Amino acid sequence: MNPKVSFIMGVYNGANTLNLSIDSIINQTFKEWELIICDDCSTDKSLSILNDYAQKDQRIKVLSNKKNIGLAATLNKCIKNSSTPILARQDADDTSHKERLEKQYKYLLKNPDISILGTNSYLTDDYKIWGTLDRPEIPSQRDWLKGSQVIHASTLMKKDALLEVGCYNEKALRVEDTEMWYRLISRGHKIRTLQEKLYYIEWSLNDYKRKSKKARLTEIFYLYKSFKNIKLPPWKYFYLLRPLITLVLPNVFLYYFHNRKFKDKTAP
Repeated sequence: MNPKVSFIMGVYNGANTLNLSIDSIINQTFKEWELIICDDCSTDKSLSILNDYAQKDQRIKVLSNKKNIGLAATLNKCIKNSSTPILARQDADDTSHKERLEKQYKYLLKNPDISILGTNSYLTDDYKIWGTLDRPEIPSQRDWLKGSQVIHASTLMKKDALLEVGCYNEKALRVEDTEMWYRLISRGHKIRTLQEKLYYIEWSLNDYKRKSKKARLTEIFYLYKSFKNIKLPPWKYFYLLRPLITLVLPNVFLYYFHNRKFKDKTAP
């Protein structure tokens, strides 16, 4: 069976979460996929776990980096080794609903003008749902001024669209997705989000602790460049104040603020 979709995943010290993440791909109702998964020089048992999966399932192809090169470069390596025209993202600590791939693939077939398709998501901590993260189905220009309007790890992406803009910018530390979205929309590519929650993001305080001040400065720099690239009028640059404010706030404060903002008491 020839694959129709290539999952691309980078892993760094993901031994504690890899099994759940990969199993959620294996359990997809849509079976015509391959998983291109690259270990970014992990110091735990990640690579061993990946090799075990590859031995059991021929659809899984394992790559490994001799040194740590970061997520963007690792994903570009996965793209280069993929064999299908459609790419699916997933992070090594997240999971997908079993019908995610089937529903997204059918949507792209019916809407060939769409280049990137995400889904709405549940937020989990230790794999227990505590909130939700939603994006507009059709984001406006004003929406994009606030930052990324599609959940990166939930996306299906047309590979030819990514190749057209040069794939991920390997210098855009921790904003490699948002920076690429701006390049895509500046070329006229359409980005949409299915209004179903088909993805589960593992999101805890540790995720905030890992985001450094340098990463936030990088985010502001590339947002500024992106605003220039899509030729926004200068008065709209005030939207850069938002990431500037996060730069001076403690990560713990941001965590508890977002916890209150995204918490959903009705989540199952």
